[in-house]
Amino acid sequence: MEKIHYLIILTLLLFSCSGSMAKEEKKENIDKKEIQRKDEKKENDKPELVKKISDFTLKSEISVYNEDNLFDLINGGAEIYIQNGLKKAYAFNYEGNNNKEVEVHIYFFNKADGASMIYKLKEKDLPGSNATVKNNKSTCYVALAEKSVFVLTSVTDAEVKGNELEMLASSIAKKLGIEIKKKIIQYK
Repeated sequence: MEKIHYLIILTLLLFSCSGSMAKEEKKENIDKKEIQRKDEKKENDKPELVKKISDFTLKSEISVYNEDNLFDLINGGAEIYIQNGLKKAYAFNYEGNNNKEVEVHIYFFNKADGASMIYKLKEKDLPGSNATVKNNKSTCYVALAEKSVFVLTSVTDAEVKGNELEMLASSIAKKLGIEIKKKIIQYK
C-alpha cells in the first residue's frame, strides 16, 4: 500500500513539474516573440517630424530605407553607403511658399567613420555634381552628425536659400535629438 502512495505522489510531482516547465517554455517563447516585434518595429520606425517649420510644410510621407532597398533611393552608389555601415535612411519632402520644394535625405550609420566617409564624398561632389544636386539652379546643404549625414536639396526652380535649408536641417536634427557637428552649403 505504501508503494502505491509513493507512486501516486511521484506521478503527481512529475505532472506538476512538467506543467511548470511547459509554462516556463511558453513564457520564454512569448518573451522572444515580443523582443523580435520590438526589434522589427525599431527598424521600421518613422520619426515624428515637425509638420511645419517656418514657411515649410511636410509634404510627403517619410520613406524608410535600409541596405535591402537603398537602391530604390540612390540609383548608383548605394553600395558605398552599405559598405560604410548604413543602418537606415529616411527620405521626405518639405514644401514652402512660392512652390519651393526641398528634398531631405538622412542617412544613419552603425559607426561615426561611416558617416564621416559619406560626408567627405558629398563634400567632393557638391560643386556642380548631378549626383547630389538635381539641377544647376539648386542649393544644397550637407551636414554631418555623430553617426548620420543630412542632405537637403532644393528641387524646384523657385529660389530656396541656403539659410532656409540650414534652418530646416537644424529643426529636423533637433526633433530627432541629433547634434550637427559640421556643414557645407552650396549656394545657387
